[in-house]
Amino acid sequence: MARVNEWAGSDSHNVRRLASEGIRPRLPWAKVHAPFVADPSPILPVLGRLYDDASLFVRKSVANNLNDIGRTHPEVALATASRWADSGSSHAAWVVEQGVRGLIKRGNKEALELVGFSPSTAVTATRPEFPHTVAIGEKATLSTTLTNTGDAPAHVLAEYRVHFLKKNGTRKPSVFRLGKYTLDPGETRVVTKTHPFRVTSTRTYYPGTQALSLVINGREGEQVEFELTQL
Repeated sequence: MARVNEWAGSDSHNVRRLASEGIRPRLPWAKVHAPFVADPSPILPVLGRLYDDASLFVRKSVANNLNDIGRTHPEVALATASRWADSGSSHAAWVVEQGVRGLIKRGNKEALELVGFSPSTAVTATRPEFPHTVAIGEKATLSTTLTNTGDAPAHVLAEYRVHFLKKNGTRKPSVFRLGKYTLDPGETRVVTKTHPFRVTSTRTYYPGTQALSLVINGREGEQVEFELTQL
């Protein structure tokens, strides 16, 4: 770690990025580094030097590193992100939101509040409109209406979960983003999103009954079922 700390102070943004990227617990396409998965504390001083780096290239790596930590140590990731958010750094807000994005997808209340999306906000969403039948390879459009029923502006993170049918007959949800909005008191906004059901190297579809649900500031609504068919 002494060498890594030297890299963190380099004049080269490529070397500074290496200081963060080289100690990620779960670097994609690399072997999981079990000691840092078990105890990420040696990583934190290095990230603390780099989260406010002048280079976005470096800051992206720091955010990804914090997101790795959050998978197994959410309390550590949240405490670290909170310190950064309170630092007054002009870069902190972006790094924090990216760094806790995995926790946000899991509906973690503290993570949502940390980035300004209160689960208790007075925003309602209509039952999502979605086709009853979609063929594999096609696209389908989701639509809902958001309304701020409160008496103060509301910051809204709108997401949706597609509960995909697995080979064994169970369903597994994946989270997708609709958008971020600020709604004035009484304001209504129609939100739409086109979702592709194309086959990729990382996504295999199984025909049958799937489901879709809205998630507003971490609060999941009712599931709407639809049939996924072969072309």
